[in-house]
Amino acid sequence: MFKTSAFGLAAVAGLAAANPGLEMLEDGTFVEPAHMMVAEEEVGYIYVNLATGEKIATAVNDLTRPRGGPVAPEVWIADNRLPCAAFGQTGGTSGLIDDIDGSNPLTQTGSVVLHWGDIPADTVIDSVQVRYSTRHVDVDLDGDGLGDGVEGFGCEWSWYDADDGFNSCTTRTPLVALTLANLPGRTTGGTALSVYIFTVDLGAADLSFEIGDSDGDNQGAAVHNAFAFPNSDLDVDGLADFSYAQRFIQPGTFDFDGDGILDGSLAAAADAGNSLVAPRGPAIVDPNAATIDFYIISPIDPLPNGQGMADRFDRYIVQDGVWVSVGTFSYGRFSCDSNADGVGGPYRSYAQFWHIMYGPAEDPVCRADINNDGLLNFFDISTFIGFFNAQNPAADFFPVAGGDGVFNFFDLSTFIGEFNAGCP
Repeated sequence: MFKTSAFGLAAVAGLAAANPGLEMLEDGTFVEPAHMMVAEEEVGYIYVNLATGEKIATAVNDLTRPRGGPVAPEVWIADNRLPCAAFGQTGGTSGLIDDIDGSNPLTQTGSVVLHWGDIPADTVIDSVQVRYSTRHVDVDLDGDGLGDGVEGFGCEWSWYDADDGFNSCTTRTPLVALTLANLPGRTTGGTALSVYIFTVDLGAADLSFEIGDSDGDNQGAAVHNAFAFPNSDLDVDGLADFSYAQRFIQPGTFDFDGDGILDGSLAAAADAGNSLVAPRGPAIVDPNAATIDFYIISPIDPLPNGQGMADRFDRYIVQDGVWVSVGTFSYGRFSCDSNADGVGGPYRSYAQFWHIMYGPAEDPVCRADINNDGLLNFFDISTFIGFFNAQNPAADFFPVAGGDGVFNFFDLSTFIGEFNAGCP
């Protein structure tokens, strides 16, 4: 079940005192305990069309950058799970957002985590890719490799204009809120959190939104904040400031279907979080740093690259429908070598959660360039074969106009013909 709205959260309240027992940084922010970082394993990729209710689910091993269908340009990216790969890092971690055992008051059920960044003015967001990790126990009765859905387990994502993070409550302007309910959970044992990625088409459901409107023209978006720019450029860097927030909903706490009965059971509550990531690009030693402890992210794409992404996040608790600020937190400053022995590791995670935003879909210039890297080579063939075997819509090449939902010889033949013809 999917519930959407032009906005679904209450206004932001003022600052509350930070919780004791946390390390204060020089700028007055606090470090969240390292035990809140948990190993994760990816489970499935799910595409959702809000307008039609269509869901396409695929259980695959590597969901770092799923591709397929019309080319939707990435306009803001936070997806680098392994920024320290060059230093030996092999596995990503999740940061717990909703920790149900009550040991950490920061992660009480229903708390909100908010991140922020910069983006060019007048940017339209047509689709989003969101990600969550969970310990909620689920079953896979249909054998597709994915959980069938935990009754009453949901998550709300929301987006805001004119927000540069901590204490921007006077300018923060709501745009769109998206709630996904009865989310799939974990079907395996072990200690790692199960991770799912949802790519959600907002445009078809009239929930596309514009960030940093400079001229009152919504650029075709359904939701916008008229004449927000340049007032939304709070850090005066020539880009619009925005934020996005995430809040989990535990089973037995909310009536998603409006029948007057809370969905699910409190007994099914479990920890939930999100993958910790950094800006896309490898981590390199900061030449201006005094010690090897400090690293910077080298972007591999000029734009977009998660502009304005900070190594920290804001957290709020919700009291009577009102956000109350707890403080701004990090994981102790990102590092690939936190003990400074020059070897690499232990790694200290970047304090950012997975999030990708896409602009309106564009017709691909050359479908055979299935990697969308401007080259036709073996990697396109390999990628197509992988998509074809997984019955990913990206490999549905026949008929040429939109595919037919069937994967057979005609799709192979059409792809080979277009590959041999080359790209313009």
